[in-house]
Amino acid sequence: MRASRIVVVSNRVPARPGTPAGAGGLVAALGPALAAAGGLWFGWSGGAGPASSPPRRWADGAVQYATLDLPVEEIAAYYEGWCNSTLWPLLHGMPERACPAEGGEETWRAVNSRFARWLLPMLRGADLVWVQDYHLIPLGRALRALGWGGALGYFHHVPVPSLAHWNAIPNVEAWGSLFAAYDLLGVQTERDCERLTSYLGPGGPEVVALGAAVDGQAVTARAATHLEDAFAATRHGRAVVFGLDRLDYTKGVPARFDAFARLIGADRGLADRAMLAQWSAPSREGVAAYRDERAQVEAGAAHIGTLGGDVDLRLEVLSPALVSTGLRDAEVCLVTSIADGMNLVAKEYVAAQRPERPGVLVLSDGCGAAEALRGALIVPSGDTPALAHAIEVGLTMPLGERVHRWESLHAIVGAESPERWATAFLDRLQHAAGERRGRRVVV
Repeated sequence: MRASRIVVVSNRVPARPGTPAGAGGLVAALGPALAAAGGLWFGWSGGAGPASSPPRRWADGAVQYATLDLPVEEIAAYYEGWCNSTLWPLLHGMPERACPAEGGEETWRAVNSRFARWLLPMLRGADLVWVQDYHLIPLGRALRALGWGGALGYFHHVPVPSLAHWNAIPNVEAWGSLFAAYDLLGVQTERDCERLTSYLGPGGPEVVALGAAVDGQAVTARAATHLEDAFAATRHGRAVVFGLDRLDYTKGVPARFDAFARLIGADRGLADRAMLAQWSAPSREGVAAYRDERAQVEAGAAHIGTLGGDVDLRLEVLSPALVSTGLRDAEVCLVTSIADGMNLVAKEYVAAQRPERPGVLVLSDGCGAAEALRGALIVPSGDTPALAHAIEVGLTMPLGERVHRWESLHAIVGAESPERWATAFLDRLQHAAGERRGRRVVV
């Protein structure tokens, strides 16, 4: 890897050892690159505090961490309001879920400006600054306004929506100047690359499609730490149809209950041959839409029970080892997001499977992962009858076809790694920054 220091900026920063994690999959994706090169991880602590409080700083090996608290009113307006209640549904093409956030956009920009003011003194001239996701889109422009002339990249982890949904974002016409501050923009899929390039028009920064990856070897190793069937207490000889998601309305979880109920209703004997398992970690519980989603999921599980079926429903944070074991032991895995930038669960399922008797991945076309994982059973997003049919096909698929499909999927997942993903983006960023440096205008 290049000698330059890496500076990662994310909405949430990995927590100190012994406290709840804050940055999710970004830790696995970016941790190895930071540890190898030495770097800085900067962002929100996840906690509340005065706006004037300086960053807390600590180190773990070669990686430095710096976190800022946010005032309670800014958490409500910026994070829960603008980011999670307005932008999140609009970026996922779900305008009916979007709620206006009073003062949200202004707070979004103000939080990013404050982040920039605290971050700038920590930067060195040769740093590669890599901003993560839509919470921090204005950060690049804020840094440029303060005089930062070094490399500056942004990665958009969520989908780039269709033109109609893009134009529904409040004041989205101003986003062109926000993106223009960056040397390189990264997205998950070629479709997202084409859309963002089209929206920005000529003369903007380069947009590159680099789909995020999983550490397949780590997933396999975690699954191997548990020899017992993850569903031993509930399976009772039945095949398991498994869903694993953060509890979020973009993941299409209620449709899984509807599809499974549809199958049981058509074939009462299915309840003796298969069961549904859904494990979801609660999230964003301060947002009403997420509380409603939990209620729908619980109602869906109860309805299946009235039909004589069983659901292994776990709405809690589970250990990585147990999660990997559940992926290993499920005969069918449902990854059925209405819209998703990538959805790494699909790749984790492939990595966790036993090569001699793999299961079947059912994947909606709303997931970015569907662009590459063509060996899955791919269904139209939101099509419950098609999902029910795919579950039935998965439960009855002959071993030879399951092995053939898994081998094609594993060849793709096994060739990827988080380190390669990070290295590819950072190398492109370093090159793009060099190309643009001579013609960059400080905004």
